[in-house]
Parts: sequence; structure tokens; C-alpha cells
Amino acid sequence: MVEHAPAKASGPTGLRERKKRETRQHISNTATALFLEHGFDQVRVADVAAACDVSEKTVYNYFANKESLVFDREPAMAALIRETLGPDGAGRSPAEAIVEVICKEIELLFAEREGNDSDFQRVSRFLDMIEESPSLRTAQRDLMDHLAQVAASAMAHRAGLDPLDPEPQAAASALIGIWSVSMRALRREASNADGPSGARTAVLADTRRAARLIGAGLASFATTARDQ
Repeated sequence: MVEHAPAKASGPTGLRERKKRETRQHISNTATALFLEHGFDQVRVADVAAACDVSEKTVYNYFANKESLVFDREPAMAALIRETLGPDGAGRSPAEAIVEVICKEIELLFAEREGNDSDFQRVSRFLDMIEESPSLRTAQRDLMDHLAQVAASAMAHRAGLDPLDPEPQAAASALIGIWSVSMRALRREASNADGPSGARTAVLADTRRAARLIGAGLASFATTARDQ
């Protein structure tokens, strides 16, 4: 749903990777537009392929299923979580790290919609589409569960624990809960805010409020991990 400027290519390999990223983003953007226009359940993967002038097999080369066309940011989100909650992010608290990830995603969402009220209404329709589709709601829950396990693994690696130990499991669930707060705030503000600027401010404020509460509860995580 969120477009990004392509990284500069560096030689033939870099050019191929850039082309792959551009193709993936084009397929996802086209699918989102079709879903919003016709409804998620009314659009087939074959329809998305035809609109992109690629084969259906090509779509599945980039996306595991129809729902992943909607939640196309999952790989990037998981990579950010690994980076910020893992050993390389040890200079920040877990709550600070996850807020950085969430705020980065929110900023990307609003970057091209600042001052564009008509485009911002697509955010509201997009969130309504997820809420109205049982398969998308299930996929969203699966996404949150997957990200929680990514977070647990990253935090366990950082603290020298097993990812299935109770401390990283509980901490990861709490941290991903901040993301859920952000998504609820986004849905509320997309429907009620005067425009993207006000919505962005409100969503970021709710995210940071939730993080302060969770951060206080996770303050003992490092100490607990050292005592194991």
C-alpha cells in the first residue's frame, strides 16, 4: 500500500533486485486499487495479473496468497523488527525500538498524503476493507502473531535466552500490542480527522502513549534476562 523510492542500482545484480522490487510494488499497488474499487472478494488473483500484464504465476512468485497482496509490508516490517530489537539495537529499550519501527511505517503511510484529503480517504476505505473481509481479518491476526514471534526471537537473541522462554514471549506480545493500538488509532482518525496532518499527529501520539506504558512494564526485561 505504501510506495517507496527504489534504491539505487549497483551493477547488474543491483539492477535486477531493483526491478524485482519495482515489479512487486507495482503488483501490490495494482491489487490494492482493484480491491478498493471492486471489493476484495470480487477480485481474483488472475484479475490482478491481467491488470499488471503478467502471468498469474508471476504474481505468486512474489506473493504467497491473495491476502499477502494487501499486507505487502510484512517482509519489510519483520526485517525492521529484527534489526531494532536484536543485538544491533541494544542501545535502545525494546519499547523505544518498536516505536521507531511503528512510527517509520506511519510516516511512510502519510508521506504522500500530507495535504491530500481525497487520497487520504483511501486509507479509511482500505481499513474498512480489511474489517469487512473475514479472510483479511484472519490474515491480519496471523501477521501480528508472526511479527510477535519475530520480535520474541530478536529479543531472545539480544538477551541470550531461548525465544520460547516466557520473558521474550511476554515482552514481544506486549510490544506488538503497541502496533495494534496504532492500527486502531489509524482507523479511528482515518474516519474522523479533518485531514492527513491531524490524523498523523493523533496516531503518533497514541502510539507513544501506549509505548510509555509498555516501556515501564518492560523496564526489568534486561535485568530478568541477566538473572537467568
